[in-house]
Amino acid sequence: MDERANQHRAERPSYAHPRLVAVPNREDAYSTLVHDGEYEVAFASADRFEMWRRPVWSLLFVMLNGDAVGRPILGFLNVPPKDRRPTPGWAFSCMYTVATGRRPPHGLARWNPERFLAGCAFNARVRVVKRDSNGAPRPESASYSRVQALLKLTAGCPPCVRELSR
Repeated sequence: MDERANQHRAERPSYAHPRLVAVPNREDAYSTLVHDGEYEVAFASADRFEMWRRPVWSLLFVMLNGDAVGRPILGFLNVPPKDRRPTPGWAFSCMYTVATGRRPPHGLARWNPERFLAGCAFNARVRVVKRDSNGAPRPESASYSRVQALLKLTAGCPPCVRELSR
């Protein structure tokens, strides 16, 4: 059974963006500081964790243009409640719509963002985090940039769209 599982893993296609060589270290993303604006980013990975007893997706992107080419940059998504239908205002729904060009499915809250972001590059709005969670100003040495919103798909085809087109 193990041989069969390993063979299946080896045959599975890689969804890495062609310009993305390796998934960068997530800790390095907190040292990336670029000016507010629009940049091209490629999706690298997603990790789920709890912040203040609420589930959150931490999305890791790689900068493809600007001063910080090749540097990692973070994005965050609150996980919507699983028992509610997605609304257009949720950041999770907005990212799905930008990536696929479709309305979000009913069970979107249970999806891993890699299912619709992997292997894609986007134009994204990036902003500098200047305040901490209590609203107090951060020193410039503790500030970092993050992806605030995805604006447009520029390259790639999300895995969930490829599954539907087969």
